[in-house]
Amino acid sequence: MERRDVLKLGSLALMGLAIPESAPEAAPAQDLSGDATTFLHCWADEKGVTHVAIKPISKAAKPLPFASQMDLHFDGVPLHPQHKSPHPQFVVTLQGEFEVEGSDGSRLKAPASGLTYMEDTTGEGHTVRLVNAVNINLPAPEKFDVLAWARGEG
Repeated sequence: MERRDVLKLGSLALMGLAIPESAPEAAPAQDLSGDATTFLHCWADEKGVTHVAIKPISKAAKPLPFASQMDLHFDGVPLHPQHKSPHPQFVVTLQGEFEVEGSDGSRLKAPASGLTYMEDTTGEGHTVRLVNAVNINLPAPEKFDVLAWARGEG
């Protein structure tokens, strides 16, 4: 696949992140990983412990206001040791598997949406495991509140 094809796919994937009004509500069940209206959230708490969880996206969520930079990764490295996110950012997995492990031991794969939000810029950090992954990293706007956005409030 040529780079321009991957960029086109990435653009199409990003356009699909706005949830249409006809999309079903995310189920309140624990395992939401198969639902396209969810995202993987990685954050550090006040004690510096990094956590990961699958969070629902409300059908009232607005299109995402991305910053101007985009980073495309064809990652051949299957394991990225524990590290912090350099800045709050979305990771959109276009192909393969993207798995995040928090310092609390929680370990989850990106859901069917391919959307992950990394904001553990402090604390102990996270470990990433990849299988044939192609990811687009998109820095979030300053003071972006991903949970308010996911509830349809921002």
